[in-house]
Amino acid sequence: MDNKTEFLFHYANINYLYAQYTRLLDDQSLDVWLQDFDTECTYKIGTQENMESDYALALVNCVGIDMLRDRVNGLRTGVFFRERSVRRFYSGLSIEERVIGEPVFCCRSSFFVLESLCGKPSQVLAAGICNDEVVIREDRYKFRKKHFIVDAAEIPGSITYPF
Repeated sequence: MDNKTEFLFHYANINYLYAQYTRLLDDQSLDVWLQDFDTECTYKIGTQENMESDYALALVNCVGIDMLRDRVNGLRTGVFFRERSVRRFYSGLSIEERVIGEPVFCCRSSFFVLESLCGKPSQVLAAGICNDEVVIREDRYKFRKKHFIVDAAEIPGSITYPF
């Protein structure tokens, strides 16, 4: 496979990973959604100022698949919240491959999340940039890093479901 064909192959598979990620969250298939992450993953949602300054403070900060699994279990068993519908949108995916012992695909895209509470009109919950890293594990593309950098300094509600 030549370089261009190989890049297009990876791009198509990573684009599929993003589409699957969105569909699984929209369908609330959280157990299957967890399979999109590497065991050594980081999942973070933070403000632009905190993320760019590398501050530890984040709105959501999960290190490793076990912390993500705990968040999913908390949604099922311990968290009470108003009925809501959440939709996620991604655009402008760009990919750069780096080899640091293994191929790592550094991905960047814009995102926004809409939320509708109890059947009311939808509102933008958050918008910003995703800085992600994708690796290949057992012939499957997975997120090693999924970081959401939110444009606004605050979010007009609570972060119940993952972005």
